[in-house]
Amino acid sequence: MHFETRFTDRPYRSIGGALLFALSILVASQPHAKLTALVPGQPCSGQTSLQACANTLERWVVPPGTYYVDSPIVITRPIEIVAYGAVFVAHPALKAPLGMIYAGYMSGVTIRGLTLDGNKAARPASGCDGGKGAYGYVNLHLDNVDDVVLDSVTTKNATCGSGAVIKGKRISVSGSHFLANGSTATLQWADGLTLLGCEDCDVTGNVFQDNTDLDLVFGGGRRTVISGNVFRQRVNAFAAIGLDNFNGTQSGDFSDTLISDNAIDCGDLLCDFGLSIGPHAWYGSPNIQGGSITRNVVRGAKIGILAEGAGTQSGPTAIVGNLVSGTPACGTLQAFFCGSQPVCGTVYSPDSVLAIGSDGPGMVADHSNCP
Repeated sequence: MHFETRFTDRPYRSIGGALLFALSILVASQPHAKLTALVPGQPCSGQTSLQACANTLERWVVPPGTYYVDSPIVITRPIEIVAYGAVFVAHPALKAPLGMIYAGYMSGVTIRGLTLDGNKAARPASGCDGGKGAYGYVNLHLDNVDDVVLDSVTTKNATCGSGAVIKGKRISVSGSHFLANGSTATLQWADGLTLLGCEDCDVTGNVFQDNTDLDLVFGGGRRTVISGNVFRQRVNAFAAIGLDNFNGTQSGDFSDTLISDNAIDCGDLLCDFGLSIGPHAWYGSPNIQGGSITRNVVRGAKIGILAEGAGTQSGPTAIVGNLVSGTPACGTLQAFFCGSQPVCGTVYSPDSVLAIGSDGPGMVADHSNCP
């Protein structure tokens, strides 16, 4: 549960030459992913591996088709990948300790139209150990990468961890789909999109459906907009949207950040929380600060909006003008991972500091350490 808290406890934190040296070893030591359907005359038609295409092209136009990825694709230089109609499927034997596609400590990555399929039905779950091993099942991992555009990208069927893990500045994610990542049946949960940290970013007009941990979880970033996204759950999940600090490993600073106009449909109580604001449902790290949560519509969650460790005296969190429906009557007991707890449309913890005018009425209750 809340698997991504372990994403920040990883060995890949070096920068500069040491990181590039490690990446060169990773690329050189593995057989290159085979191309299965290149069209003669198209860019990269003469290459024998996806990695070679990534290494040699500034603008890589991938012809439509299905490509099985049997070794990780590591991006080390600015690139635009245009791949409408192309699907990269993780081979059952893929060993990718950093993720199927990885870039780190750089800037300038644009991906348009590509579908990434983690192939969870054919990939063993033994490596999803609740820790660093889960990076090997992430479809897309952008680690401290700035100036990113993800446009009309689909990432689906990650075995565990996340459909995409991203940290950086000036990142735009639009028109994309995050679908069916992880499995509740095997308790190998996955987020749709894990934003460890993202300043001056826009996540707008995307679809999140049937991810099994959180559809979208965000560890902090100023001046970011998450707006106009659609969230649908037909399988159990912990939350549609979470604002967090990953147990204090990320900033948890949402100053001048707006979470607005998102539509969340949890079906019949399939989300524990529609919006989970603050870290304390999972752990006791310091409160997040700032953030404006407004005009979101939440239907069918056990708790529509949970503020648990939200806001500080110097940076209160504003929760204003949201619409919650389809939740059980206040005080009704519902099952959570920690056991049965009383619920309400909105639940605010005593330690949350909310801006004047925040939504009500609701229930003041302690729902800490209880995802």
